[in-house]
Amino acid sequence: MPSVRTSPETRPGGLAPVPGAALLPLCLTALLLQGCAGALVAGGAAGATAASERRTLGTLVEDQAIELRLMRALAREPELEGARIAVTSLNRLVLLTGQVATASQRQRAEALAAADPEVHRVHNALEVGPRASLGEISRDSLLTARVKTALLGARGLGGVRVKVVTERGVVHLLGVVTPEEAEAAVATARQVEGVRKVVDLMERRTR
Repeated sequence: MPSVRTSPETRPGGLAPVPGAALLPLCLTALLLQGCAGALVAGGAAGATAASERRTLGTLVEDQAIELRLMRALAREPELEGARIAVTSLNRLVLLTGQVATASQRQRAEALAAADPEVHRVHNALEVGPRASLGEISRDSLLTARVKTALLGARGLGGVRVKVVTERGVVHLLGVVTPEEAEAAVATARQVEGVRKVVDLMERRTR
């Protein structure tokens, strides 16, 4: 889940756009190790269970390309100065988490994400308010790890891959799952100590 902190120092350099094809060798290697979805994680309280992946290789590659394109676009946007924004893409669903100073910044970040031609849907979970402290970020990382561990051992998930993104105790679950697996994942995450709320963003499919 790439994280963007916009500032005068980061904006000019930015990251060059990375086409999906350029990520293919990286993702092929990553798939052999832990799955392409975790290959380009750049900070933030996010993770996915190292288990069954139902996205196609092409979608895995495109999700990584979407994250990099949006990370660059957000970092270069003058209106988002001072914002702390993390970008997660799964099956072309983009989740925005973090903090912004104003409602207009929140709307601008969502508009930039929605403008990407490969993005099918945007879930805007950005908060208007002060940036998360280092202590809060650290606690979110630990909570993500606890939820991931619980999901790995949960009955009814069958080793399915579920991505976990945590922001100030709010746990977002993303993945391609059956209705039964989604129910099991949500119930499991809610039982983890420290979880304030579970947001279900999982895509339902039949087996």
